Amino acid sequence: MLYKNPACLYEPLKQSKYKNLRVGWSLVTMVLTPLPVLSTTTANYVSLPPHPTNDPPEPIDIAKCHKFIRNLEKEFNNMRAPEADLGEALVYEAKLTAAAIGGQAPNVTQAIVQQVMNAINQNMRGFEERIGERIIESERRTGERIGRLEGRVGGIEERIGERISRVERRITVIEGKVNEIQGDIRSLKDSMFQTERTAAALYNKAQGDGPEVRLKVVRFPDGGDPTAPPHNLPPLISLETIRGLNDRDKQSYVANYYPDAPRPPVLERDKLIAQAIGAPPYSL
Repeated sequence: MLYKNPACLYEPLKQSKYKNLRVGWSLVTMVLTPLPVLSTTTANYVSLPPHPTNDPPEPIDIAKCHKFIRNLEKEFNNMRAPEADLGEALVYEAKLTAAAIGGQAPNVTQAIVQQVMNAINQNMRGFEERIGERIIESERRTGERIGRLEGRVGGIEERIGERISRVERRITVIEGKVNEIQGDIRSLKDSMFQTERTAAALYNKAQGDGPEVRLKVVRFPDGGDPTAPPHNLPPLISLETIRGLNDRDKQSYVANYYPDAPRPPVLERDKLIAQAIGAPPYSL
C-alpha cells in the first residue's frame, strides 16, 4: 500500500524493534527522493519519468527510470546537461532501485551513495576519454587545416612572385620605350629649335637694314631663348638695339651664340651678334 504520510512513520521505524524491516517505496523514494529537479537547459532535451504508482515500484518503473538515465547521460556526454543534473538523477535511480528490491532502510543511504559514486566515476572516466579523443581529433584536424592553409599560402606567394616578376619585366620594357620616346622628343625639340632658329635668321636676313626693320629673336644654338631665364637678355629687334647693348649683355650674347669660339675683340662683338641673328653686319 502507499503511505499517506510516510515521513511520520520513518523515524519511529528507525527506533523500533522493526528497524530491520524493509522500507517500501513510500518511505524511501516518494518522501526521501522525489523526482529530480532538472535545470532549464537539461529540461529542453530530457523528460522526467512518471512517478511509480505501485509500492514497491514495478519493473516497468525501473525500466522507465533507466531510459531516463540513459537519455540524460547522452546529453551529459554532449555537454548539454550539467553534472549536477546527472548526480540528482543517479541518486533517484539508486533509491528507486532500492525500494523495488526491498532494501533495508539503514543500508539504503550507503548503497545509494556507493551506486552514485560508481556511476559518476564511470561516467567521468568515459567523459575524460571522450574529451581526450576529441582533443586528439581536433588537433589532428587543426594540423591538417594548417597544412592545407600553409600549402595554399605557399602557392599564393609563388603566384604573386611570378606576377611581380612579369610586372617588373613589363615595367622594364615600358621604361625602355619611355626612354626611347623621351630621346625622340628631345631630338624633335632640338630639331624644332634649330628649324625655328634658322627660320628666324632667314627672316631677319630678308628684312635688310632700313630704320623700319623689326627683327625676330633668334635662339641660341642650344635652343635657349635669349630673353627667357636664365639669360634674361634684351630682345634684339633692330640694329639699334644691338648698338645699345651694354658690355655685359654683348659679351653674354657672343658667348652663347659662339660657345666654342675664343673671346673676340670688343669692336667685333656687334658684327658677330648681327651675323648670328641674320642681320646685315656691314651696317654696323
